[in-house]
Amino acid sequence: MMDFSESSRLELKEMINNEFKKEIIAFANTNGGEIYVGVAKDGTVVGVENSERDMERISSMIHDTVSRGGRPPYHLTDKGLKPSGVYVRHGVVSVPASEEMIRNMIRQSDRLTYDRVRSMNQDLTFQFAEYYFKEKKYLLQRRINVLWV
Repeated sequence: MMDFSESSRLELKEMINNEFKKEIIAFANTNGGEIYVGVAKDGTVVGVENSERDMERISSMIHDTVSRGGRPPYHLTDKGLKPSGVYVRHGVVSVPASEEMIRNMIRQSDRLTYDRVRSMNQDLTFQFAEYYFKEKKYLLQRRINVLWV
């Protein structure tokens, strides 16, 4: 008889529910892992009623959640790339990723340098830069190169 206990790479689920996608995402965003369906949190095997139906449901969840050939961060489609949609495995639980964790996953998967990273805040303006330059009395110059042939 196997001894089942949850860990950073093992999740036990009695049944498939709406939280199942969260576990899939958390494992995909961290070091991978295994989800045992039909096993209670205390390790007791309770089985499943219809394994074929459950396998199809899980397959559908993975297809809808994790992009094929994609790279982290994986997220719930309806929540997007924000903490309510991106999960990571932390010990024996799946937790929302912080905005900083999400940025780091994007940076690592895109192999971007800091100056090329997409901002989580998309309401960006140049007002602060304009204010800063005026305050510091920097002159904004436009440089135009003309090539003669």
